[in-house]
Amino acid sequence: MRISLTRSGGLTGLRRSFTVDDEQLAPADRAHLRALIDRAGLFGLSARLTAPQRQPDRFQYELQVEDGARRQVLIADEAVVPATLAPLLEWLTQHG
Repeated sequence: MRISLTRSGGLTGLRRSFTVDDEQLAPADRAHLRALIDRAGLFGLSARLTAPQRQPDRFQYELQVEDGARRQVLIADEAVVPATLAPLLEWLTQHG
């Protein structure tokens, strides 16, 4: 599985990208990552999660996941990131 995360916006407006290939992870980290993806219900989420109002200085996330034949692209405004997805975004930011 290959996961790419781009985080843009925030106070400084910087764009940071992270990529994780689970084949490069230790078995425990790979299992943890897959558990985070399962808990997030990533493949069942809408492709676009937009805040009802524009919120300056907040992050926007673009997440791309390739897992065999399954592919998901998700764009989410920080204000509406589901609580189930937040731990995955945090883990990717720290390990990407």
